[in-house]
Amino acid sequence: MLHRGSPVNDAPHPPGAAGIHALHKVHHDQSEAARHRLQERLEQAARSDGFILATAIKLTLIDGDYLASHIAFASAPHRDAWRAEAARGDVLGERITDGPVAWIDFTGIGPAIAKPAPPPKWKMAILSWLTIFPTLTTFLILTSPYLHSLHLVGRIFINTVLIAPLMTWVLMPTMTRIFRPWLHASR
Repeated sequence: MLHRGSPVNDAPHPPGAAGIHALHKVHHDQSEAARHRLQERLEQAARSDGFILATAIKLTLIDGDYLASHIAFASAPHRDAWRAEAARGDVLGERITDGPVAWIDFTGIGPAIAKPAPPPKWKMAILSWLTIFPTLTTFLILTSPYLHSLHLVGRIFINTVLIAPLMTWVLMPTMTRIFRPWLHASR
């Protein structure tokens, strides 16, 4: 949501200044290309009549990365003239602002950045089992020659001390990333 005016910024500004805010989705495999396209868009604006200032911000949100940009022009006609010829590319949405200051509330952007619902517990249970069974089996096979003299409880204790951190910080994050489409598929 964009708001006019700012209690924080009392600096003088050109009368009639106008801006445009745009949100660009950055696809995970095209980060550099997206930055390059946005840079070209901002440079194109900088060459336009009435250009005042451009800013770009990278946002890392739950569903990926975004680039947010704001371009200020001396007047609404200058802004509109630039918009008529500007490359749209991967712009998800634009918000027009009148005045020199734009407050941007990223919580109001919409469902594109809303936190997704957690996957169903039954899917997480299957994924956990698919991860822990081969891991535990492998560890038991590898540690058996060294731990054969210990009681069963001691062997289980040592193996779980090794497996728990591996599961928590390496295997489950990797598996949930790999299986994300299945985990979050519509029910």
